[in-house]
Amino acid sequence: PTVFAALTDAERGPRPALGVAHFRARYAAGQVEPLHNRLSAPARRLEAQVDRLLEWLERSGAPALLSGSGSACFVLAHVDPPPGVQAWRTWLRPRARLDAL
Repeated sequence: PTVFAALTDAERGPRPALGVAHFRARYAAGQVEPLHNRLSAPARRLEAQVDRLLEWLERSGAPALLSGSGSACFVLAHVDPPPGVQAWRTWLRPRARLDAL
């Protein structure tokens, strides 16, 4: 896709391999900023709607990532989508609280 051709040399790499354990530990600590898709910047440059959506999510404080070449965006939070954005949503039911019985 066009998004690969739009990568700059700085975006292309090289990048050190950090491994699954590194990212699992960061995510468990609530540090999601290192979760990154290097195709996000070119996707944002190529498609204004992608850029607007990611800006909106950044303002909401919700960590969001693009999948693959930017065909989908996923958010690790409970947010309602902005007007005009179609979204598939799911919520995990919290386990029943024992003190609520």
